Amino acid sequence: MSLRAYFEHVLRGTPLPSKPIVLTFDDGHESQMTAVPVLHRYHFTATFFLMTVVIGKRHWISAEQVKTHDSLGYTIGAHTYDHANLAKLPADRVAKQLSGPRKALEDIVGHRIAFFAYPYGAWNASVVDHVNTERFDAAFQLSDHKMDATFPLLTLRRQIVNPFTGISGFRNQVAASLDTTTVLSTTTTRPPSPIPPSTDPSAPSRQTPPVLAPTVASR
Repeated sequence: MSLRAYFEHVLRGTPLPSKPIVLTFDDGHESQMTAVPVLHRYHFTATFFLMTVVIGKRHWISAEQVKTHDSLGYTIGAHTYDHANLAKLPADRVAKQLSGPRKALEDIVGHRIAFFAYPYGAWNASVVDHVNTERFDAAFQLSDHKMDATFPLLTLRRQIVNPFTGISGFRNQVAASLDTTTVLSTTTTRPPSPIPPSTDPSAPSRQTPPVLAPTVASR
């Protein structure tokens, strides 16, 4: 299923297909492009979270491929400029890793980029605040951390599937339940009302917690 359809399920409880899975590919290496014919053959969709420094470089995705994938219905998401660990950066550099790359992708595809993935799954309260200010609909970490109580939609969880996982490991990941019902309780001076996803930049700031616990497979 698409990331947008999954997001609508998490936010509003819209129905899931019988065997739901969201596939995401991070970074934009050319090796991931070999998945596209397979996805097409089986009528699967996917999301590509792209760091923009590599676009057009040798062995990486091109701007034309980004545009083509978007036109074919694949979701294009932001993944910073150069895969920086945002939790280790000063605030001004975090902002630049979000706004510039997002605009670069929007210029390529011609519409708003709604989703973001944290490099290394790394985030902290300050980073999430920046992602929130950027008004992404949702952002994705990894499954080894709990969701943030204030911004659950900006700390949704994914499972990594890497070259060492293998078929049996992947089968176990898909079969196992992923507990995302518990969010990280934080003592914070941030507003108690989180900020909602919106396509309207003038919309008021608040965010509705997820209706159901998400399980998203990555890569």
